[in-house]
Amino acid sequence: MSVQEAEIFEDLDGLTADLMESLRESSPFLHEDENSYEMHYRLSYGLMETIRRRLEGKNGATPLDKLDYDTHNRAAEGGLEIEDMTGYLNQMRMELLKRLQGKAEHTSTSCYQLINSIVEVFDEVINSTTANYNSRYQEQLEQMRKEMLELSAPIVPVRDRISVLPLIGNLTQRRTSSLLENTLPRLTESQIQTVIVDFSGAYEITQEVADHLFMILDSMKLVGLKVIVSGIRSETAQMIIAQNISLADYPTYQSVKSVLNDIAGHEN
Repeated sequence: MSVQEAEIFEDLDGLTADLMESLRESSPFLHEDENSYEMHYRLSYGLMETIRRRLEGKNGATPLDKLDYDTHNRAAEGGLEIEDMTGYLNQMRMELLKRLQGKAEHTSTSCYQLINSIVEVFDEVINSTTANYNSRYQEQLEQMRKEMLELSAPIVPVRDRISVLPLIGNLTQRRTSSLLENTLPRLTESQIQTVIVDFSGAYEITQEVADHLFMILDSMKLVGLKVIVSGIRSETAQMIIAQNISLADYPTYQSVKSVLNDIAGHEN
């Protein structure tokens, strides 16, 4: 880097503030409030510092896989969309190159090399930032999926140490796997002794799902739960019989109400 070119990065505070001011109109999110400005100032300053260290070839420059504008997801958590973030970075690159060209000789070989280096660094920043944003988005989708699966198999307390596990809708391999991964631990961690697995709201149970489901019921028994089955439809019962799945180990009732009535009758 030549002396003239290096001058651009001598005052990082001034350079960062100048770049952000030049992008005020095209990136209004920078000036939504004082906190927003301060956050993006810190992020932009850190980016300029990283670029300077990278161009000078100093040790301690951020590794390629860490060269990210929003490393800690502060802007993303604040609601900034990836399109706005990458647009801001592209415009910042253009503004930085304009200032560089104004300082350096246009015929300077080192100037051309520096321009190429800055373009490459910003490409890395944009790619890494986009990858990080997408990864975080996928994590959020996965968390939402898990929460929806948990909601699709709620544990409903009905009496002391007795709860109902209603199976509702189309039971798929993914949902039955969720029962094993999420619902079973919740049951074992609670003080529940008896769980009523109610099939009355379930439909389209395949043979594979039924087999998997009753393996889960066996797992419930193995951890000490008393398992009662209710609400099995006739077509489901026929399929279970065809699969040679035995219901002998599970008290079976027509409905949850009939289970509770029977329990109440034994208590009286």
